[in-house]
Amino acid sequence: MLMPQLNPNFCYVFAFQVIQICAMAASSQDLAFAIVCAWIAVNIFVHPFHHLYSNYTLGWGLSWLRYLSAVSWAWQGVVTVELKDRYFDCSHGSGVSALGIFPELLPTSSVLLRQIKQQIDNLGDGCIASGNAVVSMYTQELPYGATFSMLLGYYSVTLVITYLIAVRKAKKAAS
Repeated sequence: MLMPQLNPNFCYVFAFQVIQICAMAASSQDLAFAIVCAWIAVNIFVHPFHHLYSNYTLGWGLSWLRYLSAVSWAWQGVVTVELKDRYFDCSHGSGVSALGIFPELLPTSSVLLRQIKQQIDNLGDGCIASGNAVVSMYTQELPYGATFSMLLGYYSVTLVITYLIAVRKAKKAAS
């Protein structure tokens, strides 16, 4: 099945709409900026990028906030589009670069580190990494259409809120 490519710039549409709401609703630009910064912080805090989705809890009854995060929905869409039903050959090893460090920074004097490097460089014949495993770890495993619908709904709600604020301000200015 062919899935459309999700452009990360698409997420800016949601962010801009929230900025527009804050700019219209706040009494000053400084207050709007503070509200936008708080909203961005909450969105980053609650999205499952750093957490396995099944283990994801915020405590204090705040776990529901992840359903309000456009970043969370966009992340799930990107993971689904990029990794679902894909398999990667890892028989030649993933290399030290998979650890997120430069090989030059590893000390070569340690026997243990040399053994770890050898294990990472040679994962064995027939090693296949499944993208579906990543999808199941970091998403709700919803179909792409459902995730896209959530993002479209999110945008629609923020657009309606912006419109209602604009109408209220126009009526206030006219009277």
